[in-house]
Amino acid sequence: MKTIPTKISQAFWCDSKSLKFMPALVAGQPVCWMDELLHGGIKFPEPTAASPRALTLLLCGPPGTGKSIFATELCYRWAKTADQSELFVGHPRFLYLTTEAYPPWLIANACSMWPEAMNYFRTATEIEIESPRKIVTVADFYDQVHHANEHHAPGVTAALRAVVAQLANCMSAGNQNSGHPPSSIPAFDVIVVDSLNVLPDERARASAFQRFFRWIRGGRPRIVVFVMDTFANDRSAKAQFFEYVCDIVIRLDRTRPITPAASYMLRTIEVVKARHQSHVWGPHPLKILERETAHDQRDKETAHQYSERLKEQNQRLKKTHPFRDEGGIFIFPSIHYQLSRCSDKYRPVGPPDYGEHPITSLRRVFRGFPLGRSTALIGWKGMHKSHLCFRYILDRVIRHREAGLVVTLRDDIPTTINNFKSYIAEWKDEEGTLRIDPTDMLDGNDIELMDFMPGNISVEEFMHRILLSIARLKTAQNGGTRKVVCLVNSLDHLEARFPECARQPLFVVGLIELLSAEGVTSLFVDASSRPAERFGEQTDDTLRDVSVHHTYHGLEAIADLVLHFHREFDIGRQGYLNAIMRAAEAEGRTPSECVTIIEDFRFTERDRALDIVRVIRSAGGHLSGNGAILKLIKQGDQLTRLLKPGLKCFPLQ
Repeated sequence: MKTIPTKISQAFWCDSKSLKFMPALVAGQPVCWMDELLHGGIKFPEPTAASPRALTLLLCGPPGTGKSIFATELCYRWAKTADQSELFVGHPRFLYLTTEAYPPWLIANACSMWPEAMNYFRTATEIEIESPRKIVTVADFYDQVHHANEHHAPGVTAALRAVVAQLANCMSAGNQNSGHPPSSIPAFDVIVVDSLNVLPDERARASAFQRFFRWIRGGRPRIVVFVMDTFANDRSAKAQFFEYVCDIVIRLDRTRPITPAASYMLRTIEVVKARHQSHVWGPHPLKILERETAHDQRDKETAHQYSERLKEQNQRLKKTHPFRDEGGIFIFPSIHYQLSRCSDKYRPVGPPDYGEHPITSLRRVFRGFPLGRSTALIGWKGMHKSHLCFRYILDRVIRHREAGLVVTLRDDIPTTINNFKSYIAEWKDEEGTLRIDPTDMLDGNDIELMDFMPGNISVEEFMHRILLSIARLKTAQNGGTRKVVCLVNSLDHLEARFPECARQPLFVVGLIELLSAEGVTSLFVDASSRPAERFGEQTDDTLRDVSVHHTYHGLEAIADLVLHFHREFDIGRQGYLNAIMRAAEAEGRTPSECVTIIEDFRFTERDRALDIVRVIRSAGGHLSGNGAILKLIKQGDQLTRLLKPGLKCFPLQ
């Protein structure tokens, strides 16, 4: 049995330095998602005396779902890669018979998505008899039956008319205009019939298909692709008949999710049946892409101008997904398929190892973030949750040569870069010189910053981009074994900005599972929408009545380490000052110095409200409940007399 890759929906990533789109490597190999769904491609059994016929493929679904584009791209990919195919020998020929589209328009549409298509697609009037290239002949079915052009090259005309006559005979039971193509005429290896909606009534269909199968016996053509319009839950005799007789059935469909933008249409693709092979089940989101023309050099544009414009445009394209220069079909594997693949990968077992936080006093509160597992930082807004994560990522990149991926759902990339620069300056103040230049650190090979434009982004598209970035960061150094830390920041913005992701209950759970399967240390930051909820009981009279229950997308139950951030008012002046003294002594201050300086401190009303972090859950059997005060000390703050500026932690135990 031979395998024919479709080459449809190849994944690319954006190189961080050249900003060019390059084939993505997953487990060290390029990946085409259509072939992933077919477990490598279309399996083609060798013809035998008992079954010497072509393989039949049915593309069905409602109008406007991409069936014709799929069939066109299949012809283009196969013609382009015929030299590497196990099935096609020599110079294979492809015939695309259309009953709907005007052939020049269909070819123009193909060339708009794949510029090289102009080397492979021709109308019936443009074909040379002995073309040395792999050619896709696009012909109007009715035009060939009723108005054959006398100026066609004679050999191709005879073959084309013979094929059309056979199809016409099959499609209309009363047509006697039949006859096998003469053996001296080159036959077509692949025939596409777009579409089957021209077939006669129900009574003639069985007879028509019997004739058709008799015609395709003998091994030529090798593959016949049918296109047919069907609708959701269409269980008519016509739809059932063709799904039964065809070897492979691929359904392209559409749905309109219930979102604030109710008119948004989501396309899907599903391998319903594959007679000779295994395949992935279920529907998968699909997009039809236009070709990105930004890379074409303009007239009278110098090389330098072109280079600068290209950098500018590629920076913009980095925010789009998927990363592709060409158009056509692109498939995002479903979340269920992605999760099913996790069972074959790394799964953390036993007590976790921990990565210590660079703020040393935090180590008295918890051991560190569990490596290769998930940590949730949840609670009130403005409690320095993101600050702690950024500092940790910098530590892993600088000290341990790991890579960092920051997925921000709120801030744009320039804002995130400015935040990182302030954390880098804080690092230099506390730790000394850096071994890595900050500019190089943020070039995408050490730390990649990722944001998404708000909209109806599917869960699959969201995850696809994250997983490709992780694969790219892993391969940037150490031959694909580099460790990665991933921060998903501001999950509280999910519902407002990405309603499709918020509607999927498995989104956050699935993302944690996928990241753990990749051995990624994941950090999730989620904030409550109100200042008080069930963790960190509020005692202030003005806030006591607004306590609400907030679930944090299930992070409380599934993360290996859960840290809760809130504000407390009952610590008291002495408890606060004692915590400060312990921190100052840890930085080298003597107790007498601390007492002398603290005596002059002004304990204001603002100091009554202290930012607290507490351990709610810790994997590995470690006790929870430890807590600490978090304080961001700025230049000019009275605490700078004791401590350096920056984010400080004062353990409460």
